[in-house]
Amino acid sequence: MSVLLMLCVPLLALATPGRGTRRWEPCTDLRPLDILAEALPPNGAAGGIRVTQANGVRGLQLSAAAPHAMSFPASRIFFQCDLFPEEFSIVITLKVPNLPPKVSDAFYSCPANIPIPPPGWKPPKVRPPGARCCFPMGPRTVHFIASGPEWIRRARAFAAADVSPTAPAMAASTLSVCSSDLSYGSRVCLPGASDSCPDSSWQVDDCPESCCGRLPRELLRAPVLRPGPLPDPPVRTLLPLPGRLLHPCMLQARVLHPCLLQARLLHPCVLQPPSNVFRMADVPFPATLSVRGARFFIGSRKRTKGLFTGLVRQLVLLPGSDATARLCPCRSPELAVLSIPPVLQGPPGKPEDNEVLKYPYETDLKVTLGSRPPCTKMEDAQFWFDASRKGLFLCVGSQWVSVLAAKEKLDYVEEHQSLFTDSETLGIEVFAIPEAGLFVAAANRKATSAIYKWTDGKFASYQNIPTHQAQSWRHFTIGKKVFLAVANFEPNEKGQEFSVIYKWSQRKLRFTPYQRVPTHSARDWEAFEMAGEHFLAVANHREGDNHNIDSVIYKWNPRTRLFEANQTIATSGAYDWEFFTVGPYSFLAVANAFNGTSTKVHSHLYVWLLGSFQLFQAFLTFGAADWEVFHIGERVFLAVANSHSYDVEMEARNDSYVINSVIYELNVTAQTFVRFQEITTCSALDWEFFSVGEDYFLVVANSFDGNTFLVNSIIYRWQGYEGFVAVHSLPTFGCRDWETFRTAAGSYLVYSSAKEPRSRVLKLRTG
Repeated sequence: MSVLLMLCVPLLALATPGRGTRRWEPCTDLRPLDILAEALPPNGAAGGIRVTQANGVRGLQLSAAAPHAMSFPASRIFFQCDLFPEEFSIVITLKVPNLPPKVSDAFYSCPANIPIPPPGWKPPKVRPPGARCCFPMGPRTVHFIASGPEWIRRARAFAAADVSPTAPAMAASTLSVCSSDLSYGSRVCLPGASDSCPDSSWQVDDCPESCCGRLPRELLRAPVLRPGPLPDPPVRTLLPLPGRLLHPCMLQARVLHPCLLQARLLHPCVLQPPSNVFRMADVPFPATLSVRGARFFIGSRKRTKGLFTGLVRQLVLLPGSDATARLCPCRSPELAVLSIPPVLQGPPGKPEDNEVLKYPYETDLKVTLGSRPPCTKMEDAQFWFDASRKGLFLCVGSQWVSVLAAKEKLDYVEEHQSLFTDSETLGIEVFAIPEAGLFVAAANRKATSAIYKWTDGKFASYQNIPTHQAQSWRHFTIGKKVFLAVANFEPNEKGQEFSVIYKWSQRKLRFTPYQRVPTHSARDWEAFEMAGEHFLAVANHREGDNHNIDSVIYKWNPRTRLFEANQTIATSGAYDWEFFTVGPYSFLAVANAFNGTSTKVHSHLYVWLLGSFQLFQAFLTFGAADWEVFHIGERVFLAVANSHSYDVEMEARNDSYVINSVIYELNVTAQTFVRFQEITTCSALDWEFFSVGEDYFLVVANSFDGNTFLVNSIIYRWQGYEGFVAVHSLPTFGCRDWETFRTAAGSYLVYSSAKEPRSRVLKLRTG
């Protein structure tokens, strides 16, 4: 069964005037005639016509339209006389659907039993009187067929062009038919005809005059042209179909019917014909083709069978001239426009006076389900639905942008996994490696620390690494290199104190030792980048019994591919570094915990100026163990975890562990951080900021209340003017560190215990 993709015009029951001698006269305006706009009914919705967007370009979907919905009498445009122009161009922009083999569609109505002419096509038998101009379309070819009672006996004019159905965008094709005047010879560009003739391309401006030869008419019946190969770009467009080929110096013959072309749609105005390109006709295109009583049919052949199933954006008849100069070259072929209907010229209109859209608007888009897909040029303007987050995202550039998301709310927290470790865990680090997966590194108190990989919804043991009372891990990248640095608190068996930077091996799929760095009871690493340069800061806690020592900032040397000492900063029992930026400024905060006699010491904030970190602000802290910076809207906050109020001259008290930790907010006018909120904590060792939906949270690691390590850690929710308010109380045992992470299945928290060889993974249940 034949399926016709059509933009069709039957020129039926035509009284053809005598072959004459009469000169052609313009029967219509010589401006571009928008056939598509003429055929559009006033109310497209009633006629089943829809505006659909594909690859960012709008077109009309006609497949639901009635057979006669898209038609109009030829007299509407041929108003001065009844003759079809002898010389014309037709410009078509359409999106071709995938057609099965042996299925054809057509532009302009033609009898259903007319086959698509193959390369070895021969004129058919005489058919009933009537003239037709048709564009049948097969799975990979477009043809132009013109027939009339005076000349069908000897020839049927047609042109064929390869149009791959997998072309991702709309393709624009132009067909130009020229007069039959043979008063001059035809001119053909023959690549390789002289030294200046290019062999490898057939582009508009690549054919010099010296390559063009004037050939007698009889030699044009079967010229053999052998151009070299051309690239095959993804967008296929602007194929000039004969009559006159729309390339200077290629072919300027006036008699071209039937003229066979089997070329591929390439970049604008580029043609790559095979060896048997042209066949010349004995009969020219008729100069007296009558259109009296004819109708234009767009998208059908006057019956429901074989409706046009693709999208059409442009169908323009340009009488008496060549459309090439108006269309090419064009960098965006799918946007090349000679004339398109107003409904396709801008964004779809909005209903007025509670009326429905005259042309319902749709878009030809794909929605991907499941885990987060890549967002590349191929996925541009496509949607992804994240079931776990109940959100719809649009691929823009290289980022997924949320366009519709359910207001996710944190309902409750439940235990997801007990992660058993070789010993107590002092710190954890969650990180992802491209093409490898999600990991967590546990800093264990004993001689071996472990790395776990997220597998089937839980963390499973992946790699063991020798450490020396590891305190924390820090993951970072430099270019494509992936590193993991461990802070060792104790010396090795030989009494050597150092921490180690490991590098991910793509071959072994494991971390291997990369660089040893001398440290002193290291508590923490902080990795950061400024102006394209990479840094590592280590928090040296003490050297022997001396807590007032220097911590060091290392800088990556691209030449040696090692970290080298760049700056030292005096610290007092340093416990943590935190790097952040505010506008163009870079800051580095250190948590000082103990100066040898008291935990009541100043922790400092430094700003990067003139090639080094300079003191910006001092904060009075009490055994500061952690800094956490976070943003809420345009506001910048800095939270410190105070762990213990102690002084050697004071009598020890159990309540010295239950003290206030402080949240500071940046006052931009005063250019300083000011106290925003105090929260009572129990020997707090860590803060972790996270968000769920539109809500913001802080969770604190409460480790000891002076009597027991079995204390609750608290989740606080941001409530604007009220600040952070406690909403969830989580039983923990010697809680040391919190980390948050997200997978396709949802959001999680994981905490480490410094008092038992078990960490816990908690899942955030949302409603």
